Amino acid sequence: MRPRKRPSEPMSVPIIVSVKCHSCQQFYDPREVISVANVHTCQKCWEWHEKAIQQLVTATGGCPECGRSHDEIGRDYPNGEPEYVLVPKDGIYQLLCRRCEEAYALQRKEMFVGTEHGADVLKL
Repeated sequence: MRPRKRPSEPMSVPIIVSVKCHSCQQFYDPREVISVANVHTCQKCWEWHEKAIQQLVTATGGCPECGRSHDEIGRDYPNGEPEYVLVPKDGIYQLLCRRCEEAYALQRKEMFVGTEHGADVLKL
């Protein structure tokens, strides 16, 4: 039989190490995350990111929200060059025209509070 520890002796407590995913804000075992430049991303978010980047690479132009073509959007600008804004929407990154992005950002204010875009463009 082992002798019992006296109450004055320190007990060993296991240390649990976890890493917070930059995207979903959940905690994971460090072996389950991908770390790039000190940014930690869980496997699920990394796969989402890869899918989203692939969508951007194959984009044909124009705004997916309003359906206007690149040339139609360009008419809104004096120099004829349209501006697009990259936003995470519907599970992927999307390049929205400025008009659609502002409407979307107003619906999703929580994403832009405390950002430069929220302060300058949306006046949040």
